Amino acid sequence: MRRYTHDAYLSNIVPAGTAERVRKALEDVSRDQRQHGFHFPRPSEFQTIVELRSSLRSTAIRSYFVASASTRVRQAGRDIEYRFADGWTPVVKSEAHEFFLQTNLALTETDLAGRPPGEYWYAVISGHFPDALVEPLGRHRRRFEGVKVGSARPLPLSDARYHPLWTWCADAGLPVLLHCSGASDRDFLDGVQICRDYPSLSVILSHLGGMEQRGSDVRVRNEATLRARVATLRKNGLPDNLSLNNAVYDVELADDFIDAAPELQPRILNALDLPFFGTLDESIARLSQCRSAEASARNTERYFGSLERTATGT
Repeated sequence: MRRYTHDAYLSNIVPAGTAERVRKALEDVSRDQRQHGFHFPRPSEFQTIVELRSSLRSTAIRSYFVASASTRVRQAGRDIEYRFADGWTPVVKSEAHEFFLQTNLALTETDLAGRPPGEYWYAVISGHFPDALVEPLGRHRRRFEGVKVGSARPLPLSDARYHPLWTWCADAGLPVLLHCSGASDRDFLDGVQICRDYPSLSVILSHLGGMEQRGSDVRVRNEATLRARVATLRKNGLPDNLSLNNAVYDVELADDFIDAAPELQPRILNALDLPFFGTLDESIARLSQCRSAEASARNTERYFGSLERTATGT
């Protein structure tokens, strides 16, 4: 079995400077999620980047992507509010730069000179004004190697206000990770359409395009979702710039997806998405159980090779 050496989305990082405040905010989020029947990690399981690097010393992982732990969003009357370390806050478009900083605290506090080789960061995009976040992205460009569109987005990915973001990322040669919800197929279909509209943009859909993670009869529903996605891709064609990561609780779904559509096998990338599916060691062991584990490891290693070639211009 090939060693687990590369990960396309390893972990959600809390900022060291405000770690306890952020974890306290996550405690409230966790309580709310559990009250509604959803699984959410304990706040203590979210690591700072120094803690993550320390835990990686006992593994073979040498190249990986991380991102700041995601902001939460809610509708509060006429306002859209976001959950920061100091509580729920309404945000307006004129505050786009400050909003970008608040949603990327771990990214912006990290010492660039102190990053180990092989560590890559996503800048996280949230919000109801993605067009206004292009300017902060440009201002902080040297701090990240990709862009993640997180779950805290009141706008569907098909909204025209994302178009300047897709254009900017394509022009900059940056990969885009799209968080896909398991609640519906909309994120998956929108993500595939973005690939078609922006053929030079490298797009990764998280969670195999969005899967329900836990609950009764979840396997039956997820298998039906996979069959529908395979039918869609075969009807309309598989975009050359589309990849999917296998950050799912039921890792056998990746095998099911490939069994149904072998042409997808080269597009599946490894992603642990810590701490949502267990500890580092638990997650590696669970993902290694897949029949497709060897192929996904090769895919992910090849993906990082392409990033390194792009960065060096070779």
